[in-house]
Amino acid sequence: MSDFLTSTAFQQSFWLFLGVVAGALIQFLFHYIISRSQRGKAKKLFLVEIEINAEVLKTLEAEILRKKSRFVSGQQNEYDFNFDFSDFNYRMVDPLINTGHFHQIVGAVGVKSYFTFMNNLNVQSQMIYKNLLGPFSFRVGSRAHRCLSRSHISCLR
Repeated sequence: MSDFLTSTAFQQSFWLFLGVVAGALIQFLFHYIISRSQRGKAKKLFLVEIEINAEVLKTLEAEILRKKSRFVSGQQNEYDFNFDFSDFNYRMVDPLINTGHFHQIVGAVGVKSYFTFMNNLNVQSQMIYKNLLGPFSFRVGSRAHRCLSRSHISCLR
């Protein structure tokens, strides 16, 4: 048995095996460090995107309140039926989803909430809202006008 352990073939095989294991371990550690760094950078960029969207949402909310007061007073014009959702920024989400970082950053509840937000406030839904709020649906005295003047949006459903 001692001749087998001291043989050249065994020693070469052993060091070869040890080198392969060490190389795999080093590669795994580098991958882990790089992945962790990328996830941190992605999180920072995603938080900036959320900040941008929060500011756009505040601006949109102020615009909706201004338009509501115009509807209630009967002073609406054709422009009041347009809502601009083009300033919402969703550019970081796709790369984060493709790399798997998105779900790790926000979790299951966050994913559901963010996708709901994205589905309701995008350029495609902008046209849907415009079509729903046709120029004749908010005439003074109409059902929609009465609902808005009482702040009961639920009665529009």
